[in-house]
Amino acid sequence: MNNSVMEKLVHISPTMPPAVNGLGDFCSLLANNMQRKGYKDNVFFLRFYDFENTLESEIVKFTPENFYENLLKHKPSAIILHYVGYGYNAKGLPFYLVRGLEEYKKKEKCKVLVYFHELYSSSTNPLQLPFYTNFLQKRIVKKLYSIADITFTNCELYQELLYDLTPVEENKNFCTGMCSNIPEHMYDPSMEKEESTMLVFGSFERRNAVYQNLVFKKLMERLGIENIYDIGPGKPSLNHSEINFYSKGPLTAKEVAFYLNKAKYGAIDYPPHLLGKSGIFSAYCGFGVIPINTSQEKKPLYDGLIEGKNYFNPDTDFENVMTDYKRVKKEISAWYKLRDQNTIANSFIKQLEICGE
Repeated sequence: MNNSVMEKLVHISPTMPPAVNGLGDFCSLLANNMQRKGYKDNVFFLRFYDFENTLESEIVKFTPENFYENLLKHKPSAIILHYVGYGYNAKGLPFYLVRGLEEYKKKEKCKVLVYFHELYSSSTNPLQLPFYTNFLQKRIVKKLYSIADITFTNCELYQELLYDLTPVEENKNFCTGMCSNIPEHMYDPSMEKEESTMLVFGSFERRNAVYQNLVFKKLMERLGIENIYDIGPGKPSLNHSEINFYSKGPLTAKEVAFYLNKAKYGAIDYPPHLLGKSGIFSAYCGFGVIPINTSQEKKPLYDGLIEGKNYFNPDTDFENVMTDYKRVKKEISAWYKLRDQNTIANSFIKQLEICGE
C-alpha cells in the first residue's frame, strides 16, 4: 500500500445510516470495506447529520459556508466525494463543492476521487426546475471530473453520458456497478426461502410504484403470493384482501436481512436500463431473492443484464422459474459477484494507490 494516500481519508456524503439513504448506505459500506483492508483513518463529512455517532471515526457536519474551512482543518490526503447534486443542494447546484475541492487541491497535496451516483436531471417541462438548471448541473459534473484524479460511476449508461460530457478530457472513469445496500455477510444460504413470500423495500415512491402498477395483482396470483413484507418509510396501500400485507416501516440492515433471507421473490419498479445502479436490486441478487421488475419501460439494457436471466418481468413464464430456483439463483449470483462490496472496495483501493504513486 502507498502510505502517502493512507494518512487520512475524508468521505463526503449527504448523510449516512441510520438515516434512510441509499447513497449513505453505499458510502458506509465502502468505508467499512476499505478500513478492513488497511485504510483506517477515516473522517466523514456529512451535509445532514442529526443522529448519534456510533462510529469509531469522526463525523463532521458541514455547510456550504464552512466546507472549505473544514477541509483545511482536517487536511485529508485523499477525498472521496459521493456525488448526487440534490443531496447537497435543494436545486441540485452545489457549486460550493467545486470551489472547495478546487481550492483545497491547489493548496494541499491531495488526491480526489469522485463517485457519480447521479449526473444531472433533465426536463422538457418549463414548469420544472431542471428545465432551467440542466446546463448548470452539467457544468458542475464537468468541473468535478476535471478536478478529480479518478472518477467512478455505478452503471454503464452513466459512464456513456459522462464520456459525452467530457469528450476531450482524459479517460479516468471506472464503472463499478452497485453493491447490495444490505451487508452481504448477513446472507444466510442455509435459511429456506418461503415459496409464497415477497419482499418490497426501498423508498416510498419506488414501493408505491410497484403496488400501483396494473400488472401487480395478476403477478401475485400467478406466483401464488400469500405474504408481502413491505419495508421502508411511509405506508403505501395494497388493495388485495386475499394477501397478508405486513407494513414494517424503516428497519435496520440486520432486520431487512432477515426478510431478504426469508423471501423467495422481491419486487421493484425501476427503469430496466438503470437496474445496475439500484442497491435494492443488487440486494435481491446478493441474497438469492428472485428479482421481478414491474416497470414497463422498454430501452436497451446495460451492465450485462439479460431479461429472463438476471431479472424477470410480470409477463415471464414463471412455471420454469419457480421449479428451477437453483438455476435462477446461480445466474443472479454470478451477475452480482462482479459488483459485490469486496470487488468495489478493491477497485477503489487499486485506483487510489495508482494515483498516489
